Amino acid sequence: MRIPSILVGFAALTHLTVGAEEPAAPAEAHVIEVARPYVEGDAFYEDTTLRINQHAIEATEAGESTTTTNAAHIRFIGDQLVTKVTPGGIPSSLLIRIERLEVSSFDNGKKAEQPDTLLEKGSWVIAESVGGEVAFTNTDGTKFENAQATNILDELIGLRDEDPALPLTTTLALGPEHPRRPGESWKLDPAANAKAMSSRKYPLTPDDIAGYATYMGKVESHGRPCDRLSYTYSIDTTRHQNMKMERFDRVSYHRIITLDLPEDPNLKENHFTMSRWVRYDQSNPAPESPTAPATSSLVYEMLYQTDVLEIEGEQLEILRAKHAELQAKEAAEAPAQAKEPT
Repeated sequence: MRIPSILVGFAALTHLTVGAEEPAAPAEAHVIEVARPYVEGDAFYEDTTLRINQHAIEATEAGESTTTTNAAHIRFIGDQLVTKVTPGGIPSSLLIRIERLEVSSFDNGKKAEQPDTLLEKGSWVIAESVGGEVAFTNTDGTKFENAQATNILDELIGLRDEDPALPLTTTLALGPEHPRRPGESWKLDPAANAKAMSSRKYPLTPDDIAGYATYMGKVESHGRPCDRLSYTYSIDTTRHQNMKMERFDRVSYHRIITLDLPEDPNLKENHFTMSRWVRYDQSNPAPESPTAPATSSLVYEMLYQTDVLEIEGEQLEILRAKHAELQAKEAAEAPAQAKEPT
């Protein structure tokens, strides 16, 4: 489930101080409610397509050339039940019933005729954030051994076991000038972004991050009226990378998100797309020949498209029944574990 990480990022990107008094809003302008916390028992159907590409860029006296390699296409479809949340309403644990988890590989640019199935339809997985890392286990308590499936689910599922430094609030909507008219753009607050996106491993300063947002207006998604927003930002991570290996002139992380939020604030987003890429730039100060590249860049690109909808009826009952079964099993095993010698 990518919703949690997107909403957390959305809050970080839109955090700007709002004054106590605001002018009357023009009729065509609009305020968007972004604070949409989760509760235990929320359930969703997710369908995500992820395309991974690699671009090698070289600049010589003859000009610049780009070689693109398709790395993989991934498809994930599954039902998810929120079993734990943070105090701020961010999911920290999920019960997942797999519908599809498959990857299509490429050989010399040609896509494989049949994708590789990583988890069979009907498989169950428990995902839980512990100490900032997401752990996956089977519902029988055994360790999740599928390394490739683990890596993909870790990429696709956003969980947190603590609330962000800048929590979602009802005033985090369209910046200090809100309400906004469709088509309006505004700069993102670099200080707020740096605070929200920093970690112990990668502390950021306001100089490291830049971006802007656009309110694109009203759209209809899955039959629901929605507000569409677009966010574009970049983060300079050069100094963090060069602490490990001093070889890059610049390392930058970029993301473009288009997000549809239903007008009904009780609903989460229906649809979003995201382009994310990391670019490594390196110069060759003394090329051995005129044909050698003076500069080269490597770009890892990931293109997401996700649809998320609430589930009900039989699908929801299947999830609830499985969760109840696991809770009963845990309760039955607890007395026996308590009697075991330490």
